[in-house]
Amino acid sequence: MPNAVAGACHRRLVMQHGATSRWGVGGQVAAGSLARHTPLGEMTMLRWFLGGIACLVAGGIFLGRYYMGVPALDQLAAVTGDVAGVEIETRQTRRTSTQYLAVRIADKPAAYYMERFPDYDRIVQTIKPGERVTAWVDVGKNNYIWQLDKGTDRLVSYDQVAEAQRTNLRNNALFGLLFVVFGIGTLGYVLWSWKASVAAA
Repeated sequence: MPNAVAGACHRRLVMQHGATSRWGVGGQVAAGSLARHTPLGEMTMLRWFLGGIACLVAGGIFLGRYYMGVPALDQLAAVTGDVAGVEIETRQTRRTSTQYLAVRIADKPAAYYMERFPDYDRIVQTIKPGERVTAWVDVGKNNYIWQLDKGTDRLVSYDQVAEAQRTNLRNNALFGLLFVVFGIGTLGYVLWSWKASVAAA
């Protein structure tokens, strides 16, 4: 869904660029002057309005992913028990391949420690079947391990994992801000154009 909405915003930018690039430098100046002083037609105004709304929606989705991508510590469930099984899983998407350490604690569903989390290789080497661990897991969501203890030793803290995840999600925040800014600018121009049309009527 965010990719489809983002694509609509991108096409709007490409259309603008294509319109000016065919005229050359002089055409760009003329287009800029026209945009400042010529109200949009009704159908064009509607398309720009819908494009602005689409950009705001896309921006909201990307920003939501950033701010909701890290659960609070008090929302996590502490799962304690002996490790029943450990295996490395690989998940494929069209563009990336990501490894996960799947840890089954007692009779609980597998919890996952992602490759991009801190000290992944050390965690893989440290966690063995039969050892007693406590994992703080976002049960019912991604089932990610956000903090991990082995016996009385803390292998990785919540703060370390949360910071790593926020770093990984910064592109979402950047894209979200860009779409929001472009959406607000587009809607502002549509509003100006509508007022100019009403005044000229």
